[in-house]
Amino acid sequence: MLWGMRRCVRLRGIMHFIDPDTTHSRMVITAMRWLVLSLVMLGPVAAARSAEFSTYDGQYIRLHLDVGDDIEARQYVDAFDAGIAQVAAYWDLPTSELAAWRVEATLMTSRQAATAAGLMQDRIPDFKFGYAAGRTLYVIAQPSVYYNEHLLLHEGIHALVQHVFGGRGPTWFMEGTAELWATHRGRGADVQINEIPHSREESPYWGRLKIIRDAREAGSIPSIESIMRAPPRLDGDVNAYTWSWVLCMLLTEYPPYNDVFQAMTIAGHDESNALTRQLYQRLRPDWPALVARFRLLAHALDYGFDWHSERVAIRSNDPRWDRAPINIRVAADQGWQSVGVVIPAGRTITVQASGEAILARQPKPWRSEPDGVTIRYHEALPLGQLVACLVPFESLADQPLMSLRTIPIGERGEIVVDQPSWLMLRINDAAGEMADNSGGYQVRLE
Repeated sequence: MLWGMRRCVRLRGIMHFIDPDTTHSRMVITAMRWLVLSLVMLGPVAAARSAEFSTYDGQYIRLHLDVGDDIEARQYVDAFDAGIAQVAAYWDLPTSELAAWRVEATLMTSRQAATAAGLMQDRIPDFKFGYAAGRTLYVIAQPSVYYNEHLLLHEGIHALVQHVFGGRGPTWFMEGTAELWATHRGRGADVQINEIPHSREESPYWGRLKIIRDAREAGSIPSIESIMRAPPRLDGDVNAYTWSWVLCMLLTEYPPYNDVFQAMTIAGHDESNALTRQLYQRLRPDWPALVARFRLLAHALDYGFDWHSERVAIRSNDPRWDRAPINIRVAADQGWQSVGVVIPAGRTITVQASGEAILARQPKPWRSEPDGVTIRYHEALPLGQLVACLVPFESLADQPLMSLRTIPIGERGEIVVDQPSWLMLRINDAAGEMADNSGGYQVRLE
């Protein structure tokens, strides 16, 4: 309205110099009054269509947006192009597959703004964050650049999977896959997909890790079976998106599971539960280990989480402990490490540890023995302390999974096993701070 009012004031100034007593002047005045009224009525609409939305072109995206500045807009386009190229490399897609593929995306302050600008298609259902209709994407702008990049990539993955494989698969797989490739580090052309941000400051308003942390603290992590039964539409249920992401991330990071994951992607045209049942049947022989890895992943996920140090070497056919003493080395630059056996119920294990670990190199080497260093803590335990957890060998299908408990050990400790479990050890440190660790502890169990 302000746009039209300013023009109204200017025109009234012109009218002041016209003699209102002549017939010609009265006609001019009448015409100008209609012009003023038209400008007042139409001015805001014209401005919305021509000025509020800007358009930027990339290799795989044409982006319309009414938020941010030119630098921010180019960053969205570059991030999208970089992310899509990396997904294409993961699927080993030929260059010809994407030669003519590009999406039309709108990043909008509101659905009403996009409609007024002529950018919203008819019959698009309500959505809370984003929506993909073929190669047309819609994203409601969020308070952070990171989250906007994430949502654009998420909807772009939906469009790409539909284009390449003719479908997106069942809901948990469809949304988990999109979350997997949308989670990233870096900005613009430097984006690296399927990487967990280093910090909350790097990814404001994203919130996925908070949901996982809250579930851990509440002692209730959803079962894999319940995640796989996600309804056809999630309607912005961020919890469902989060746990679908965790499951898909797990399935891509272990070679035997990744083969099944890739096969599901190729069969994406089948969006029924039959695809989920086929996956379950193929993974069933290793299901106890898969569930254990899922629980350990939910237990350890945090900013900076790095799969290079967090893959867990367990198998469903690991031998049962025969009570013979076990001697192992626990490395400081790795996460949870199995002692190599499943401990039967009713055992009490004595753990003794010795040795030295270096937990950082700068500003100088930070040395720790098994009891840890009490000048700094992680998860309420001394940094560098030897800790343990028991991961049950079996879990009840469809029942929420209890959070795993971290057991402080230090130089000496005892562990009571009340159900068949894998015994896991690690040196206490933050998930994103192990890359520069070295050394480790010699541990004896009997």
